[in-house]
Amino acid sequence: DQRYAKLTYLLIFDGRFGYEEDMVGDGVSRFYHAEMKFPEVMALNSDPFPEFIANEYYQRPAWLVTTIFQHNVVTPKGTRAWHVDSWENQFKAFMYLDEVTEDNGPFTYLLGSHKNKGYLLEKLYRAMRGEEDTNIPDIEVARLGLTEKKLCAGQGALILADTKGIHRGGMLSHGTRNALVNYYYLQKHSDPKIGY
Repeated sequence: DQRYAKLTYLLIFDGRFGYEEDMVGDGVSRFYHAEMKFPEVMALNSDPFPEFIANEYYQRPAWLVTTIFQHNVVTPKGTRAWHVDSWENQFKAFMYLDEVTEDNGPFTYLLGSHKNKGYLLEKLYRAMRGEEDTNIPDIEVARLGLTEKKLCAGQGALILADTKGIHRGGMLSHGTRNALVNYYYLQKHSDPKIGY
């Protein structure tokens, strides 16, 4: 679709603004509040459907904090490990701007991990003590015995996820992956860069 191609080109190559610098070495470029720069991004940012689903899911009002543009490339380091975004309720709406296959790193989720409250509370306790971060080692993921779901889909697909559950972006073997991502929380935050 020409609209997506144009938007991707503008977001990657337009020299009017920069990206979050600390993740570039991981093959990730992110631009926060993309809706403030490009009217094309408002289609996702102002769409009431994801927020409606988030409200129904939590049975409480969810607030849209930001829409980011994310650009992933192949890197020897690979993508971020299995992780949770936050120890509080967080919901995301991902819109793929490219066709996403297993080759260019689909969003991947461990089904049912958002319900594993005992494990998540244990991780929270260790994180609060400063013993570890929100990454989850492969050995712990294997111990949980949950099914991995890779979400491959076409350009323009919308994926809704509770990112308190365990997930990751798949490893890219070639190509790029571009997406818009809405971040929703159950309370307003002033920090536009909360979560990953």
